[in-house]
This record gives sequence, structure tokens and C-alpha cells, in this order.
Amino acid sequence: NDHNTVRHETIHAIQHCKNTIYGRPSNTPIMDPEKVVEYAQGVLTFEQINTIKRVYPPEVWLIELEAFTGAEVLSNDDLIKAFNNWCVMES
Repeated sequence: NDHNTVRHETIHAIQHCKNTIYGRPSNTPIMDPEKVVEYAQGVLTFEQINTIKRVYPPEVWLIELEAFTGAEVLSNDDLIKAFNNWCVMES
């Protein structure tokens, strides 16, 4: 559970970095919204998706679906690579 939470929050950090770089709203997912929904439906249970919709306001559903889904399927190495790519910029 602890590692899953760290992966989830790392995805939120990557979302933040990418959105900052592109000047996009903070609730913009990394992937295309249609892909977020498609992947979430393939990875998360119906109950997990409904819980996210119940707990979070609609404006953050996509970024939460992306973070919960990514935490399940992405390895630590995948996330380190993405974090370094989007959040650790060379001067």
C-alpha cells in the first residue's frame, strides 16, 4: 500500500510538472482524456471507479483515474524515468 501511494502521488507530481511546462490547467491528465478512461476501465474495478467519482469532485476525476490506474500498472523505474523527464530539467 505504501508503494502504491508513492506511485500515485508521483503521478500527480508528473501531472503538475507537465501542466506547468505547457501552461495548462492543473487538472489536465498526462494522457488524452479518452485514453485515461479506456485504461482506467481496463485496470480498475467498477467499484474503484465509482469510489473515485464519489470521493472526488468531477473536475479532478481524470487526473485521479490516471493516478490510480498508473499506480497499478507502472513500475517504479517507469515513474522515475517520467519524473526525471518532466520534473528534472537541465539548466
